[in-house]
Amino acid sequence: MDQTIGQQLTQGNAVEPYTVAHLEMMRDRILKILNAQLQLNSSSDRTDATNPA
Repeated sequence: MDQTIGQQLTQGNAVEPYTVAHLEMMRDRILKILNAQLQLNSSSDRTDATNPA
């Protein structure tokens, strides 16, 4: 994802600072959501392994 954002930013000659900040903020929010989801999945996997049905 970082590569795609970086490519978009370098392809344009004049990128608005707002656009750069907005893209970075969106990237950070997406990464935070994905990391939280991964943590939820890994904790539920451990719970399933320790408490078999």
